[in-house]
Amino acid sequence: MIEGNGVETHGNVISIAVAPHGKQIVFGTTDGTVTCWEVDHLRTSFPPIVGAHEGIINSVCYSSDAHLVASASDDKAIRIWDAETGSAMACFSELHADGVLIVGPVYGMGTMVSLSRDNVVHVWKAQTGDVENTFHVFLNSQSIAALSRDGKKLLTASRTGIITWNTITGESIKEIAWQIPMVLCAGFSPDAEKIVFGLGDNVIQSWDLEKSEVDSFPFEGHEEPPLYVMWSPNGKTIASVAQDNSLRIWDAKTRKCILGPCGIKGPFAYSHDSNLILFPGVDNSLDTFEVPVVRVVYKYLFVLLIHFS
Repeated sequence: MIEGNGVETHGNVISIAVAPHGKQIVFGTTDGTVTCWEVDHLRTSFPPIVGAHEGIINSVCYSSDAHLVASASDDKAIRIWDAETGSAMACFSELHADGVLIVGPVYGMGTMVSLSRDNVVHVWKAQTGDVENTFHVFLNSQSIAALSRDGKKLLTASRTGIITWNTITGESIKEIAWQIPMVLCAGFSPDAEKIVFGLGDNVIQSWDLEKSEVDSFPFEGHEEPPLYVMWSPNGKTIASVAQDNSLRIWDAKTRKCILGPCGIKGPFAYSHDSNLILFPGVDNSLDTFEVPVVRVVYKYLFVLLIHFS
């Protein structure tokens, strides 16, 4: 475990995003501070932006070219920052009438997508804030939502099931309805064809969106409910942090736990190459864990070599 230089902040880190090029990561805190870190050097890119928002920063993201950072808050505003200098570039404070829960880029479209507490989803021009499309989803105090890496799919989940949405058209793509323990966290696979979600009964389930039922075999091992879950960019592992601040990592194919429990303070993100878990340390500085290598056993090739030797 490697630890970065401490930076004084007064709030806990609640949102994290890694730049598309993998060289930088941004933290958003409960006291409205935005901090960008250089992943390779474990140091801040520029001084923390204290007072970036007047409320909790629920979501942060990078533009698809990594030049800009966006932050979304309970103060109803979405603010845009220069990722290199931290300079304020824009503030969209009238897009939503309630606190903003999610913001992210729609890759290849020049647009952003955002979701607020009043169930409104806007797709809007990144440069001007002009809204191109609006649709509504259903959220309550027990619901969660997550955005795919390319911003083209959104999922909403509750005790009664999960719905995935096409953010371009505003139409629901797939719905699975069943009575389950509370969904506490969720995320898409890199290709957005599968989702993984953590439940109140301490297990993690996955769902191939081409199928009508969740996968039969869960990811097990947590002793308390998982609060954060994420698929690695290379698709080989799934990581989760539970309520007891324990990190576990599973082989996505075999569902075998390959690391953990390790003590970290969530939330977290994978590095661009999937080799590190990036997370806020005790003093909110950037900290890391190495991800174990998933080894592939070429048993059929081994049998063939024996046969022809």
